[in-house]
Amino acid sequence: MTTLQIPVPLLKSERQLPEVLLAHGAFEAAEKACRRQIKEGSRSASDHMTLAALLARRGEGEAARIGLQDFYRRHPLAPPPPHLTPTADRLLYVRGLDKTRPLLGKGSKGRYKAMLRGGHYTLAYLMPLSVMARQRLTLTPETDPAQLNLPPHRVLLNTISDPDIEGGSLATFSTFLAQSPRTRVVNHPDVILQTSRDGNYQRLKGLEDVIFPQTCRVDLSMSSVDQRRKALKALGFQPPFILRETGTQTGRTTVLVESWKALNAPGAMALSGLCYAIAFQQHLWRGEFYRKMRLFVIDGRSYPVVCHFDRHWNVHGGNRLHIMKKSEALMALEMRFLRDWQGYVGKRAQAALERVIAATPVQFFGIDFTVTAQGLLFIYELNASMRHSYDHARHFVYKRGYDEATSEAFQKMVRKYTNRPRALSARHNA
Repeated sequence: MTTLQIPVPLLKSERQLPEVLLAHGAFEAAEKACRRQIKEGSRSASDHMTLAALLARRGEGEAARIGLQDFYRRHPLAPPPPHLTPTADRLLYVRGLDKTRPLLGKGSKGRYKAMLRGGHYTLAYLMPLSVMARQRLTLTPETDPAQLNLPPHRVLLNTISDPDIEGGSLATFSTFLAQSPRTRVVNHPDVILQTSRDGNYQRLKGLEDVIFPQTCRVDLSMSSVDQRRKALKALGFQPPFILRETGTQTGRTTVLVESWKALNAPGAMALSGLCYAIAFQQHLWRGEFYRKMRLFVIDGRSYPVVCHFDRHWNVHGGNRLHIMKKSEALMALEMRFLRDWQGYVGKRAQAALERVIAATPVQFFGIDFTVTAQGLLFIYELNASMRHSYDHARHFVYKRGYDEATSEAFQKMVRKYTNRPRALSARHNA
């Protein structure tokens, strides 16, 4: 009955049934179809992803993640693009599955689909499928690097970006590269492992003209406010400071604690487990706005994409329409930054940025920052997890060309490494 309700063009083969049922919200039927095909020996990642999303939907997230991990441990390599011959070179991109979570989401057309969240940067805008044929390699903490039998390739493009979420898969990747020293890699896992928030603090805090606020891990498993206060004081923290759970992006699970009394507030008490404590410093632009600038660093060159002004301390793109869109003056300042970011930030901050880039030897990452009244570089965060898209350009059309320039630079970088001879040590990161 359910199958008859599906438009015929959407169901090109019986093997697609679970995915199509899921898309139309027939969850029970989709799970039955999934389990049947998996029992029959299906090696389709789509079947296993669909089942994991359905398990996550009903609250069995850990079982979903473990089951998906087991599948990718046994089948790390996705099928190649159909037009490639077995001996043809291709771009291999690397994904991890340690603590990345399967979930049920919705696509742009409102249909349900299985998704993974966390731990990676997306290639959707940086390198669409139409630009270059690629094949996926998924690593888990339990993947045996010695058993990986990879097809011909010129480079491994590492899309794993968050060591808090994907530390296990990054370690597996590192072991593989140690065993295959002539493999070229973009974004070596050994460096990505150093780009956690506290890792960045330790790496960058001593650089000239760079302010990276004190950032430490703290275990907030205890429910007692007194115990939490003692743990934070032991690390040298005094209010105000920011608390956020490790492994989160886009400002989720982030709380500003402005007094010890505020540590007892619902938002702070809702945090648990391993968290980051980050010293809060207020650097207002002209005494009124919080300001966040963003550069993507690609193969050593910087590409400006954001100069966001906000009245809320937690400056994130979701707020742009509330203030930025209503101010021609603020949009003009962003355009000035995009046209000439070096001139906008000044020579002192530009030199500091160059020191930060030199201290972060990967080919792709983003940096969020502001410039203090004294011209110093104040870093909010630095990692490869920052999402690149054209979403904001729909409302701020002047951004589109700069967003496209970032994508083009990324594609040029990947082409450069894929066009080089294979015989090059991965340890030197091309």
